[in-house]
Amino acid sequence: MNVLYGKYRYWLIIIVVSMLSGFILTKLPLVSVLLDSLNLKLYDAILIITNNENKQRIKDDIIIVDVNEKSIQTLGQFSTWPNLYFADALNYLETGKPAAVGFDIFFTEPDSMPELAIRLLSENLKLTAALDTLTSKKVLSNLSTDALLADAIGKGGNVFLGMFNQNDAPSQNVKLPSNLKAWQVKPQISLAVTSPVPPIPILAEQAYGIGFAHIEPNRLGIVHDYPLFFEYKGRQYANFSFQMCLDLMGIDEVRQMDDYISLYQNKKLISKLPLNEEGMYFLRFYGQSRTFRTIAFSDVLLQRIPAEYFNGKIILFGSSATGLYDLKSTPLDRQFPGVELHATFIQNVLNNDFVSFVQTSWQYLISLVVLVLMVWITRRFVPFVAFMMFFACLLLSFVSFVLIYLYHRLGMNYMAFILPWNIGFFLSVFLQYNQQIKDKRNLRYAFEHFVSKDVVKDIIDNPSQLKLGGKDSEVSVIFSDIRNFTGLCEASSPVDTVTFLNNYFNRITPVVIKTHGMLDKYIGDALVAMYNVPISSPNYTVNVCTAALEIVRIADEIKLENAAHPVYNAFCNGVGITTGCLIVGNMGSEHIFSYTGIGDIMNLASRLEGLNKYYGTRIIIDQLTYEAVKNDFYTRLLDCVAVKGKQNCTKIYELVLEKHPATEHDANLVEAVSQKIELYEAAYNDFSRSDWATALNKFEEIHKLFPDDNPTRLMIERISKHDNKAPCDFQGYWVYLDK
Repeated sequence: MNVLYGKYRYWLIIIVVSMLSGFILTKLPLVSVLLDSLNLKLYDAILIITNNENKQRIKDDIIIVDVNEKSIQTLGQFSTWPNLYFADALNYLETGKPAAVGFDIFFTEPDSMPELAIRLLSENLKLTAALDTLTSKKVLSNLSTDALLADAIGKGGNVFLGMFNQNDAPSQNVKLPSNLKAWQVKPQISLAVTSPVPPIPILAEQAYGIGFAHIEPNRLGIVHDYPLFFEYKGRQYANFSFQMCLDLMGIDEVRQMDDYISLYQNKKLISKLPLNEEGMYFLRFYGQSRTFRTIAFSDVLLQRIPAEYFNGKIILFGSSATGLYDLKSTPLDRQFPGVELHATFIQNVLNNDFVSFVQTSWQYLISLVVLVLMVWITRRFVPFVAFMMFFACLLLSFVSFVLIYLYHRLGMNYMAFILPWNIGFFLSVFLQYNQQIKDKRNLRYAFEHFVSKDVVKDIIDNPSQLKLGGKDSEVSVIFSDIRNFTGLCEASSPVDTVTFLNNYFNRITPVVIKTHGMLDKYIGDALVAMYNVPISSPNYTVNVCTAALEIVRIADEIKLENAAHPVYNAFCNGVGITTGCLIVGNMGSEHIFSYTGIGDIMNLASRLEGLNKYYGTRIIIDQLTYEAVKNDFYTRLLDCVAVKGKQNCTKIYELVLEKHPATEHDANLVEAVSQKIELYEAAYNDFSRSDWATALNKFEEIHKLFPDDNPTRLMIERISKHDNKAPCDFQGYWVYLDK
């Protein structure tokens, strides 16, 4: 026994230490918060990946009547709406015989004038309309439409109202509505209520059911969980939408059973709602906002939707208008109406579409098995193989976790599961690996914070490259600049300019990295990058053009985001691309140098970018780039020019659109682009041969077909300025003396 213990003592120590460490760490507040946050982010990622699949599960059983911006524009400011609106809308809906109607809108104040206002107005009417005080008061009192809404609620017989807890108010002794049902249950988690605010009595008395309509975000500010019960004075009350489900299902008894809330009807088990480790219900989301059928409140009130459409449906009234403060953040949408959270829960319950969780004991048992495997791997295999197997196990566990969740709706605390055997693996590695390997790894990680990973690898593999100098390389250069940046700076504060510029660079720089480019430098508002260095890439010309189109797309996206901004609503950028020979390497002094490129194409890329403002284009490429990518992109021969600082002319092309089959462009768009390119290049051929009269006729025909085409407009202006005749000294190309 002692021999056996001595042989496996190393294993036992690591296993015991790892399991205890994993268990203790999950109980520490700070670590627990971190692990829970990572776990929730993992679930968020899965939801985002499976978003389209989730949408297919939604039917029109639940309809949201939305107090949205359209309704407010139609009916006026929400605070001025009389309850008459809701009464008429409800009466119309009830003619369609819906299954149930719920209001995630709080009717906590009467729709009537205060007593003081009635008294003052009655005195005014006495003077201006010759009405006696009693009559005036009766008239003004009858302006309230609470009774109309109460009558509509009572006639419907299936209307549920929401109430809330006033968190910032001191504890109050409030009389709750008689139809707010208390449940004989002892839930694991129940949110405490201190100052409940119920609907006004005239409405509450007519409602079929009432519940607390609260769903709050977690510590990340995102809604994942749904509180089932609220406690007030020792009694348990169901959430608003939960109460709707209970009544629709005919539930008369609720029990807390281990990790479930069990629902019974006449002692018969109807459904079991699984709970997570915290005792909360984990919502099963179906998509972004408006996943459920949503109809504007104004369309219902004005009877634009046939009443029979609502037959047998569950109707939820709520708001998505920004000013009404009922927007929540969910894993799939940062502006998710609160009423859709209630709709999501109802859909979960009525369809038994739940997320269940693995029991903690089983979770630790599986983790122990994997931990033993990890320790055996580190003892049995060389470091490289051990690491590969470790990552394979990590990947396998993640894939298994995702698949089990997708196909069985079974979740677990993934971070708590992997923590013990991750600790065990790295603890075992630490005891076997020498300090040199650790130092080298740390050095690599530190170095990559200052230069790109490709450059780091190239320098580590070839230390001689740290010397000054460079080598001739075939390179594509991309130069991107912001239009009228000086004007933008003058019209905004330095802080706003820097913030805007940082946002812009933060969004376009990853495009360069993603397309295998190397960021060379930032020059004020310009970005310069090189492709095919320091690591050769067979498709570098295609990559640089792909990056250019994406950079322009991002710029348009930023402009759209700032459409209401007085300065940045005019934001626009341009791109120039050249291909050719460049000296690339470390340039500078012996002590301070940078990895960059020097050559004519670097300057030409800047010049081509500047030509965009003359031609009204966004991306201009040179001839060598065109020859390399003409089969992959739609391009247009713009002109033959001699830019400032150069005597030789070069053909320039507009980069328009990708041809790659993976890119799905609208057929009409592709046809229009092809037609425009063909017509323009035919007209330009006449222009370059000095047949300007024929060229003008063709350009004018193009202008009729494509009135917004800026290069065509430029050519027409250019020819018209010379009376439709080419100058005697015209040699087939245009000379630019400005940048």
